[in-house]
Amino acid sequence: MIFSKSIKSPVAILLSGFFIKELKMKKDIYKKFAPFYDEVNSNDFYDHYVSLIRKIIKENRIKKVKLLDLACGTGRLIQKLKHSCLTIEGVDLSKEMLKIAKDRDKKIVYYNQGFLDLDTKKKYEIIISTFDSINYLTTKEDLAQAFKNVAKHLTENGLFIFDFNTFHKKLKKEIKKGDIIYHNLIKNKYWFVTIKIKKGNKFLKEYHKERLYSFSEVSSALKKNGLQVISIYSSFKKKCKKIGKEPRLFLVAKKVKTILTTPKTRRG
Repeated sequence: MIFSKSIKSPVAILLSGFFIKELKMKKDIYKKFAPFYDEVNSNDFYDHYVSLIRKIIKENRIKKVKLLDLACGTGRLIQKLKHSCLTIEGVDLSKEMLKIAKDRDKKIVYYNQGFLDLDTKKKYEIIISTFDSINYLTTKEDLAQAFKNVAKHLTENGLFIFDFNTFHKKLKKEIKKGDIIYHNLIKNKYWFVTIKIKKGNKFLKEYHKERLYSFSEVSSALKKNGLQVISIYSSFKKKCKKIGKEPRLFLVAKKVKTILTTPKTRRG
């Protein structure tokens, strides 16, 4: 994507800024924002996620749970789930986020890895990836590679539980949470976020980019890598009977030898 110097549209300027920073973003993501991350994410979201994961574990009669939290952030979800698991480990690409996670609980094993270089040399009954981490994979090729790595780390019939933002995501252009301001722009299939963090008289800036996916894109990539969608949720407590205009979907996929038909859902 190339922008002419003569273009003065605010949208074009913002997008060109993201284009220039693209290569650096993945490496520096959450570098500045990590110390503030827990302040802006409510406990309710974590508690709802824990309830959903425990429900799925119970429904699938998994007794001795070995769980991997992929893109685990500061480890808050791990702390809430650890008593439900035989072993639990975390993976994150951000060293800054992992430092907070390790300081929180030094007994937990953490890996400084991402979706694309995942290699713990272990297998797990359950792998989770929450808070739309999947959307940071901005190409279909990366999405497929990530699912391939997940499948490699699952036991036979192991479960992959995750959520993702869809094309129907809608946001206010500006959202304030204390000293943190989010500037949002959704353009075509991408969501660009500029995070401004007030520190004294200055503002720190961090740039994030997500790709929004359709259910068919995600389920197809799962299927190609031996993962079968077995449950679809439109919210923490509601299974999806009809795929319509949900801004976020929660999926449960099982590692299987033979892919069967995806759970019946009507398209809106």
